[in-house]
Amino acid sequence: MAKIRQQFPIPKLEVRNEFSVIEEGIGLGIASKIGTLKLYDNKKIVDYINLVGNLLVEATPAYDLPFKFFVIDQPVVKAYAP
Repeated sequence: MAKIRQQFPIPKLEVRNEFSVIEEGIGLGIASKIGTLKLYDNKKIVDYINLVGNLLVEATPAYDLPFKFFVIDQPVVKAYAP
């Protein structure tokens, strides 16, 4: 494990109290796109995705911001992240 960490060092995260206007715009654009798509209707899967997603968010500088994750009902795999 130490050998891998030497090859791929973890970058220091810059702690910020707010998002830039560009980041907010990207998030709103993605949210509006998601709003036009058919969402997967399986509460267990959606709850699980939100659990895992929010566990990941807790390890970022945005740990105190609310995040919501969606599962889009499409035949192809895609991921959007604001």
